[in-house]
Amino acid sequence: MDDANRLESLGYKQELTRSLSRLTNYGMTLSVVSITSGI
Repeated sequence: MDDANRLESLGYKQELTRSLSRLTNYGMTLSVVSITSGI
């Protein structure tokens, strides 16, 4: 059972999306690479 169905069975509606945009994904990748190259 995924989280959205679990919330619905408990009577809640999922309000926030859990997807990452391309820009967010690129930014997270860049920050991880910067941290690891700095070590």
